[in-house]
Amino acid sequence: MNKALVIYRSKYGSAKQYAEWIAEALNGELTEERDVKPADFERYNIIVAGGCVRAGRVQGMQKLKLAVSRLQDKSMAFFAVCAMGGDGDYEKTLAERNVGARIGVPLFVLPGRVDFTAMGKMDRTMMKVIVGMLKKEQNLTPRQQALVDNIGGVCDMVDRAAVKPLIAAVRL
Repeated sequence: MNKALVIYRSKYGSAKQYAEWIAEALNGELTEERDVKPADFERYNIIVAGGCVRAGRVQGMQKLKLAVSRLQDKSMAFFAVCAMGGDGDYEKTLAERNVGARIGVPLFVLPGRVDFTAMGKMDRTMMKVIVGMLKKEQNLTPRQQALVDNIGGVCDMVDRAAVKPLIAAVRL
């Protein structure tokens, strides 16, 4: 039987929700990134790590990224939860910035939830700037349009089915 470890970092809950679904599908263990030690990786055949995107950086994958070179015998994947995306260009840029081709571990971008009523002032300000930039664009992706349409409220695009490609990629 394969043993799976799912590591996450979540600020508002979307990444944790996805991590729970991934762990459930893989019959694996779930842990927050802050609780993982490098030696923990040795006990697992499958390792998945990820979290929310903040300022173009995926949270929750740093410890696994640092250990990838010595874990080549493992099945691994990263996930990024964000409200943006939905197109290949953004997802490719996110993967290049956070994973890079040299690491050789796939990054799956999952649709997130933005709840303006639960955000701190800095996050609300950042999201308002992003939405302001999006309003000037044409041909928004459905996810981008949903974010624009729900500014000030809740834009929930979290979808359990979105983890299926990740699950298929890491199953041995």
